[in-house]
Amino acid sequence: ETVVFDLGDVRTFNMTYYGGICNSSFEVSFSEDNEVWTEEQLAIYDQGEIFRWLWYVPAERNEEGKFDKLESGYPTQTARYISVTAEKAGLVLHEIGFLDENGEPLSISSVVSYGGDGERANNPALLTDEQDAVPAYPSYYNSTYFDEIYHARTAYEHQNGMRPYETTHPPLGKVLIMLGIEIFGMTPFGWRFMGTLLGCLMLPVMYLLTKQLLKKTEYAFLATFLMAVDCMHFTQTRISTIDTYGVFFILLMYLFMFRYCQMNFFTDDFKKTLIPLGLCGISMGLGIACKWICIYAAVGLAILFFYTLLRRYMEYRSAVIHEGKSEAEERARKNFWKYFVITGAFCVVFFIVIPLIIYYFSYYWYMKPMGGLSIERVWNAQINMFDYHSGLTNDTHFFRSPWYEWPLIVKPIWYFSGTEFMPEGYISSISCMGNPAVWWTGAAAMLFVLYRLIRPAVLRVLTAMRLVADRKTEPVNRNYLYVSIAFAAQYVPWMLVPRSMFIYHYFASVPFIIIATVMANDWLKQKKWKWRKPALIAVMAAAVVLFIAFYPLMSGMPVLRSYANYLRWFNWYNF
Repeated sequence: ETVVFDLGDVRTFNMTYYGGICNSSFEVSFSEDNEVWTEEQLAIYDQGEIFRWLWYVPAERNEEGKFDKLESGYPTQTARYISVTAEKAGLVLHEIGFLDENGEPLSISSVVSYGGDGERANNPALLTDEQDAVPAYPSYYNSTYFDEIYHARTAYEHQNGMRPYETTHPPLGKVLIMLGIEIFGMTPFGWRFMGTLLGCLMLPVMYLLTKQLLKKTEYAFLATFLMAVDCMHFTQTRISTIDTYGVFFILLMYLFMFRYCQMNFFTDDFKKTLIPLGLCGISMGLGIACKWICIYAAVGLAILFFYTLLRRYMEYRSAVIHEGKSEAEERARKNFWKYFVITGAFCVVFFIVIPLIIYYFSYYWYMKPMGGLSIERVWNAQINMFDYHSGLTNDTHFFRSPWYEWPLIVKPIWYFSGTEFMPEGYISSISCMGNPAVWWTGAAAMLFVLYRLIRPAVLRVLTAMRLVADRKTEPVNRNYLYVSIAFAAQYVPWMLVPRSMFIYHYFASVPFIIIATVMANDWLKQKKWKWRKPALIAVMAAAVVLFIAFYPLMSGMPVLRSYANYLRWFNWYNF
């Protein structure tokens, strides 16, 4: 099928187009009189270029089937008539525009088509029926960028009952993206809405999580504040990928598990202790159905749960041996095994059965175009996912960053560059990195928490070996233990996996280094260190200043290249 556009007069313009899901491209030709036409040339358009505005550049396919530009830059065209011919049947184009030197769409006198299948071809006028939506230039405001070409696209496919293109992660994150598209349409606002909403909701969850552990409003505020000004939190929650959903549910599941760990079914209402446990299991199920990083978190949950049960068992043994007569000791002797069995059975339901049900039914939209849900199909999807991720061992990826570089922000990852459409001397860039004040302080604080956690055990060993003098035994700070386990569950697995890794894989660990910062502040306050307040104010002020300083480079805001160069610390090249 060929569609011909008539501008009514010979004009000079840039051609721009916005396409949907298909495996076809199209050829373009120009004429001033509708008789003599230029040679037809392919437009760049493939699986990685959908749901984004592109400027036309003549191209050809190379031996690998990829597009090679025949001209540099984005050449202007001069013509009255423009013909667009589908390379093969099934081409999906949503809108075409012809922009003048000011970026304004030119008026179109007529649109006609010929050669199409009457039963399949659509009305060619639909190619130019939304000219008010044609942007002056492509950017993250109006187009997909980075992995949005996979996740936003898959959400759209779920919405429209199409076979999904991206199958390398569980589907629930894309289903949540689909909800935003259902409400606001297949627009950047629509496909980013749910992720940004959950990113905002992370803040009150972080507040509650810290308040649950440390019981102080000022500490809960501090943790929430540091998360709010973290650069990665800002960037990751405003791109339509699935990491936000996984991290949100990780925070939620640890909120409920920490609550359970602080309860005691000998002194609290036994039924009430099951509530946070059940909510934790449901949150875990939702998280794993979004992204497999939540399986790492589940290991941390299991360690915390069995540690808490071990504490209850030791209390029971103490009550039996010493025959104490307090109400709690009486309950321990009488009810431990009953509570143990009921809690275990409850966990089988809420940490195994319900998560499996959530996970299975999250594949409803995924499997719908393939004949519906079946255990075999879902199982095969897991095998394919595992094979894909285990095979990601490309050591040459430009932004690859091993786990030991993340806390120091050695290599940020580049998500978007719109510099070629900026005025001379300006750039537009979206880089994913941490706030140095938050991450570097958090790394030091996490080491401090680990030191304070293992110090009592080390001192006991040294005392037993008579290498140090006898001293009063320090109790284990269980809050240090809880946060260390949560952090290790998200961080340590990346030390073991062979696949290529990137700095955004640290996203799930960041909340726990922030809590470690708050705990270090609490320790200094207990020790009455006179410089604590000035140091804390300095960290908070630095975090705000750095957030503002890096804001243009993590938001795509046009900024002077010279300004960006001032922030190229450690040879950060991607600004």
